[in-house]
Amino acid sequence: MTLNMTDPTLNKSAISYWYPRIKDIIPMPKTVIIPVTNADFKDYKPIYKLLDKMQFELNNAHITYPLFLKTDIYSEKWEWANSCFVESDRYLFTNMIHLLVKCEEADLGEVKEFVIKEFLSLETAFLAFNNMPVAKERRYFIENKQVLCHHPYWEENSIEFYSDSYPSDWKQKLNDINKETESEIAYLSELAVLFAHLIDDDGYYSVDFAMDIQGKWYLIDVANGYQSYHDESCKIFIDKQC
Repeated sequence: MTLNMTDPTLNKSAISYWYPRIKDIIPMPKTVIIPVTNADFKDYKPIYKLLDKMQFELNNAHITYPLFLKTDIYSEKWEWANSCFVESDRYLFTNMIHLLVKCEEADLGEVKEFVIKEFLSLETAFLAFNNMPVAKERRYFIENKQVLCHHPYWEENSIEFYSDSYPSDWKQKLNDINKETESEIAYLSELAVLFAHLIDDDGYYSVDFAMDIQGKWYLIDVANGYQSYHDESCKIFIDKQC
């Protein structure tokens, strides 16, 4: 896919914009971006052609199952095994359609891309949301190429409604993986600022990171800061609402 990187109309929080600029510099899961249009889903023939294209790109990128699937705007982690987690090629079609339906139900606009990522085995505390791993993940908010604040990605209030299936000590397990060390903060802050320099943008972004079971941090997602969940007690969030 060829991008005009100087086009001012490009959405700079879209993965098709920032991924090519950082993929060989900042650690990221291997990623394939598949442009799509509404015409790809009007009949079985174009859908099957799309699936063949996806499989070709996966093979070319050496991405194997299981894998992580999302649209350009949505992953529906809360329905994990039916949406973003694709265990084998048997489920690629059904999960893809499920994501399309969910995007339409949420009135999120036209899906322009499917994004397929190498599945990372993350440092995990317990499982939630249809076996989704609650893992060591962080969200950094940046602006003007500086870190404004940072938070553990998974907070008690974001997952507790599903807690009847959690281990009895889930809050302690969550607290353990949510502890941010000085060395972690320094390293992820450096990566977040590097991201801003690589895309050459002073805008307001959320930058998400996750740690795998080997202790390696990966940048896993980026979004417009105003469209990202933010702890409402955070001073930066409050300031941005004013």
